[in-house]
Amino acid sequence: MAAVTINRYRCSVIGSKRMCTYDVSIAANGDTLAVKAVKVIDAYEVTAGSAAITNTTKSGTTLTFVTGGAVANAQVMTVGV
Repeated sequence: MAAVTINRYRCSVIGSKRMCTYDVSIAANGDTLAVKAVKVIDAYEVTAGSAAITNTTKSGTTLTFVTGGAVANAQVMTVGV
């Protein structure tokens, strides 16, 4: 497991929630994204880029991606406090 490469990162506040969007590159199955802008992730959404992402799991404020290999330009959106 290694950290994903963050290509672009943006956050905004909507009401009492912080929404962050990421453009990431995933090198291998099991790579992780540590979301440091929030203390709790309430919801997240992942859109695959160049290859399929078969599953994503959340543990605390870390997302772990299950892929068949490298994925470029995946879009990740998180909402939390």
